[in-house]
Amino acid sequence: MGGNQGAPGAQGAGGFGDWSFIIMMVVIFGIFYFLMIRPQQKKQKELK
Repeated sequence: MGGNQGAPGAQGAGGFGDWSFIIMMVVIFGIFYFLMIRPQQKKQKELK
């Protein structure tokens, strides 16, 4: 028990580990972008 032996992407084949990290960052950025833009759109609709 213990350790990070089962961590996904820890030992990727070739540069796949780098790509999975980049994709994960893009997904997280997209989620934050959506969460920040959505309330602004609702506020603009209410003002109109």
